[in-house]
Amino acid sequence: MDIIHIGFQPVRKAPFPNGPSVEILAEQLPIEGRKIAAAHVHLPPGSMMPPHAHGESEAIVTPLNGQVVLASDDQHEVLEPGMIAMIAIGEKVRVENATSEPVSLLAVFAPTSFITALASWPITDADNSTP
Repeated sequence: MDIIHIGFQPVRKAPFPNGPSVEILAEQLPIEGRKIAAAHVHLPPGSMMPPHAHGESEAIVTPLNGQVVLASDDQHEVLEPGMIAMIAIGEKVRVENATSEPVSLLAVFAPTSFITALASWPITDADNSTP
């Protein structure tokens, strides 16, 4: 069993304007062969993640606080705490915080390959307690 605390990992900022920041919570290392990864995603008011797929990874996304719009093709859903979205391999999604409050998401990926893309984002100088 591994216990990982949110707010203690480096915060990485999306390399595009008005994007989210992420804290990678669990990835392949230190346990070789791990098949699941997680990230804490922070979307400031008005920010978004443009349409993207997760490579070889399936994803489960759940808001920890606030509301976020998740869009895939013609489907648009407002997610809030207590709801999860399951995203298939190859499915393109867009995530947007259209509210005036920050939104925090937990995103889980299996296998872990999408975490490699997030790990390439530059580390911010921000306080890690609130990415």
